[in-house]
Amino acid sequence: MSDFQVVENKLQQFIKKFYINELIRGAILYLAAGVFYFLLVSGIEYFLWLPSTGRAVLFWLFVGAELLLCFIFLIRPLLRLLKLQKGLTPKAAATIIGRHFKEVDDKLINTLELQEQADGSSELLLASIEQKASEIKAVSFRRAIDYTKNLRYTKYIIIPFLSILLIGVFGDLLTFLEGYQRVSHYTQVYTPPAPYQFIVTNNSLAVRDTEVFRLKVQTIGSSTPEEVEIHFNNQQYVLTPRGTGLFEFEFEPQTKSLQFQIKTETVSSELFTLEVKILAVSDQNRDRFLRVIHFGSVENPYADQFFNGHALSKTHPVTP
Repeated sequence: MSDFQVVENKLQQFIKKFYINELIRGAILYLAAGVFYFLLVSGIEYFLWLPSTGRAVLFWLFVGAELLLCFIFLIRPLLRLLKLQKGLTPKAAATIIGRHFKEVDDKLINTLELQEQADGSSELLLASIEQKASEIKAVSFRRAIDYTKNLRYTKYIIIPFLSILLIGVFGDLLTFLEGYQRVSHYTQVYTPPAPYQFIVTNNSLAVRDTEVFRLKVQTIGSSTPEEVEIHFNNQQYVLTPRGTGLFEFEFEPQTKSLQFQIKTETVSSELFTLEVKILAVSDQNRDRFLRVIHFGSVENPYADQFFNGHALSKTHPVTP
């Protein structure tokens, strides 16, 4: 093998290592850019709750950007490494090598130029090529490529992953990432969560048909409505505020169970059912009697006896 052939082989090894290095760097940058765009898309949808058309545009922009980045950082250097696409010429490789090894800069390029001019008939020219090649063949061109220098690009990976960590620590990461899920399913209709929700704090939604029922409602969320309404029996009423996020409403005695819903201009609750317990006639009389027959704040101890006798006289009249 001639000295020039040795130089040629070293150039080919350099070109191969050059594109392997491009792949390593491209993989790092593609990962960093891919995660960044993923977070960007999730963040836009998380804050804006775009309509289906907006989410479709955002999704296909994301796909297009990812495909473009994949081609630039991964596919193109791979094609050139496999020599399926035109890549570095020997002269271009010699220029890169010359930047790292000043002692071979002009000699390497001159050797390649002389080789282009040689037609195989000039012994003097061939001898000159061999002489120049022998002066540079000892240099390892591969040392011009240092894989470890790609570590400096890892900082671009740290930034998006640090963002993920901060979101997880100070926010709700799963809720944030749901933004991308809504973008990827852009044909579905999604409704943004309400800024508050209604909580009925009563222990029970049951009342006797002779009693007034006081409904207690609390709002929980990032904001508090100023006015809350209750809808039932095709009518609507305004609840009475009792403090920050606290509201009440009094139902007059009802003759049957009813469904009601709590609403504001933007938020509606689920349907609630107020169960009305119908008392028997004798139970109603007893209930009313016990509320009337008392002395001051102390219940009349003779009420039950009086009521029982009264009821007895109504159901079993005495024969004269």
